[in-house]
Amino acid sequence: MSYLADYLRRQIELLASAVARAMGQGAEGPNRAAADELDRAIASGTGLHASLLLKLDPSSFVKLLGTDRARPRADALEARAWIVEPDEMAVSFSAAKRLRARLERDEAPRRDQEARHL
Repeated sequence: MSYLADYLRRQIELLASAVARAMGQGAEGPNRAAADELDRAIASGTGLHASLLLKLDPSSFVKLLGTDRARPRADALEARAWIVEPDEMAVSFSAAKRLRARLERDEAPRRDQEARHL
């Protein structure tokens, strides 16, 4: 396995673990500690705080992180929405939805290309 693939796999595992812990902690309602843990996981490897990543437009988010690293962060942003206070919830859901739409738009041509070769 290449170094890059191993790095991406590890990043996905760390994010998945953070999401699972945060969802467990936030199962009973808003939980700031769980949200903070997810914010750190979302921001890991970027050098930016999660609050700044939430403000980025999806194209900039993907350019900064790359498609492979952006996809699991979209999942983490959605998980974050379920454990934050209601006033923050819409921001996280919106960021996750816009990011997923951008990723889907990028993947559509590749899927079409693969389908033509079948």
